[in-house]
Amino acid sequence: VSIFQKTYLKDRAYSIKCKRERKKISKKLYIIEESANFFRIDYFSVLLEKLALEARKYGVHLILIAQQLEHIPKRILKVIDTRIFLIKPDKKNEFIKDIELTFEPSTEVLQSLNNTKNTNFVYGIAKEFLI
Repeated sequence: VSIFQKTYLKDRAYSIKCKRERKKISKKLYIIEESANFFRIDYFSVLLEKLALEARKYGVHLILIAQQLEHIPKRILKVIDTRIFLIKPDKKNEFIKDIELTFEPSTEVLQSLNNTKNTNFVYGIAKEFLI
C-alpha cells in the first residue's frame, strides 16, 4: 500500500467520522503534477480513477496536471466536473478538436471555443463556459 493510498484512506475515514458526528467535513486538495507518469502504473491508475469517482463526497478534491489531454484516461476525464485548459494560441484549433473527440460538447460550446480570443478554457459538465 502506497503512502498516497494510506493518506486517502485516513482522510476518508476522518470524513466518515465527521459525518457520523454531524460535524463539518474539512476539504482537502490533492494535486498530482505530471499525472501521466502515474497513469502508466496500473496500481496508481486504478487508485486515481477511484479518487475521481468517490473522493468529493469525502471532502477530497483532485487536481490532475498533464502536458496533454490524452495523458489523462478518458474514463477519468468523463467523471471530473471541471476541466481547465491552458494552451498556446497556435494550438487552439488542434485542442478544440481534442475536446470535441473526448467530451462531445454541445454545438454552442464548440462555437464559443472557436470564437474566443482567450486560450484559457474552463469546461464543465453541469455548466459549460469559458474564461
